[in-house]
Amino acid sequence: MFGRSKAKERVKYAVFVDIFMVDALKAVSDSLSPWYQDGKFLKYTMVYFALYLAMMGALFGAMFLIGQSNPALYQMFTNPSGTTDTELFFAGFMQFVVLLLIVMIPIMIVFSLVMGYVSMLMMLRGLEISGLKTAKLGLVKVLKYFVLSFWLSILTFTSWKHDKFRLIFVGLVALWIAGVVAALMAPIIGALVIVLAAIASLIYVFIIWYNVLRLYPSYMIFLHKDQGIAASADEGWSLSEGNALNILIAVVVLAIGIIIAGIILLIPRIIISAALGLVSAPPVIDIGISLLIDGALTAIMGAISALLGANIYVQLLKEKGSAKTRTSTK
Repeated sequence: MFGRSKAKERVKYAVFVDIFMVDALKAVSDSLSPWYQDGKFLKYTMVYFALYLAMMGALFGAMFLIGQSNPALYQMFTNPSGTTDTELFFAGFMQFVVLLLIVMIPIMIVFSLVMGYVSMLMMLRGLEISGLKTAKLGLVKVLKYFVLSFWLSILTFTSWKHDKFRLIFVGLVALWIAGVVAALMAPIIGALVIVLAAIASLIYVFIIWYNVLRLYPSYMIFLHKDQGIAASADEGWSLSEGNALNILIAVVVLAIGIIIAGIILLIPRIIISAALGLVSAPPVIDIGISLLIDGALTAIMGAISALLGANIYVQLLKEKGSAKTRTSTK
């Protein structure tokens, strides 16, 4: 029995290497090749790049204009260590908070929604490139997509789809509440409980990542099929069952590639910055070049990530179809 069990384990490992590893790498390779060859997808990528530059330009522009018209705020940003007047520095800090709440956060929210819409179009086009017929896209579908994103965030954070992990989340919340209450009554005991809750929260981050991987296909399911938010989340969780590691491998491989690309792009940025410093060029030129490089990397990363999601979804559908075939032939 023991030898037969070990033989089964070797077969399972071989199947894992042959199917799961290869499918993950294939999903990554398929994501790298066609994104610049499809005209519509390339257009979405360029729009994403332009939106990133516009958002950063709006943020920097708002800070510059308001800072120029306000001595306290300008002093805080340009020379915070040289601000000896406490009242001036505090005034600048409070005005920065007001600037953050009234100007910067609304700008980021607006651009984030628009860039999220473009990312959705990228994923939709990625599904079409993969040969899938997508659901009809209208205003209601777009609004539901953003609601889906919010709903998946709640499911991810609370581990609502996993019975045991959900209990861990409830226990973690109870531990934090107990720590706060204990701190009011017995500070030392409360501090120990809060430290324990903080350590448990760090461990819970791994559970959150697991939930992210399990719910990852839900976006593609929603765009592929004409069905609701809850049904897409349920099907995404079911479809990814047993494939969390497969999805993780694909995401990690892509992340490593993005990090390497970022390091490569960092070299010319350093050289250009040093050259601009030698000729005493205005800082705005250096900032502009950095934004162009960051924007290009961000747009390409968004494009490849959208295609990766589509290709992972296709791989999962193929595996589900082959599993059904194997089951029917038994």
